[in-house]
Amino acid sequence: MMQALRAIGNWQLASTHLRTADKPTRNAIIQTLEGVFDSGAVDVLNQWFREADEPIERVAALQALAKVHRKADPYSGGWWGSKAAGGKPARPQVYPWEATSVVQDALEAGLQDEHPPSSLRSFGSSTRGP
Repeated sequence: MMQALRAIGNWQLASTHLRTADKPTRNAIIQTLEGVFDSGAVDVLNQWFREADEPIERVAALQALAKVHRKADPYSGGWWGSKAAGGKPARPQVYPWEATSVVQDALEAGLQDEHPPSSLRSFGSSTRGP
């Protein structure tokens, strides 16, 4: 399901299913949207963060949004080493893109929530950056 949704890129369909699906399917949709540098995908995550009733799902949406806060340089080839996932990111995400402001607004809203779950507060303190 996840690869099909990414291949199709119909983020409105993802938004519709977030509202009607069961919890495991909602979690799968959020995972599908994670790491997708597409303003439509960011809009769906932002909307779900603001609409979700369950705090854990709001945090999951924020975590997915934080991963696309900024873009990295395009991969230019070369060897990543034997444990690419164990070290620093090969290409740091430092460049703003068209949805950076949407992501920033969502993260700030999560931090300023008057009665956030403790996991939302701790998540926010670990994602603040430049």
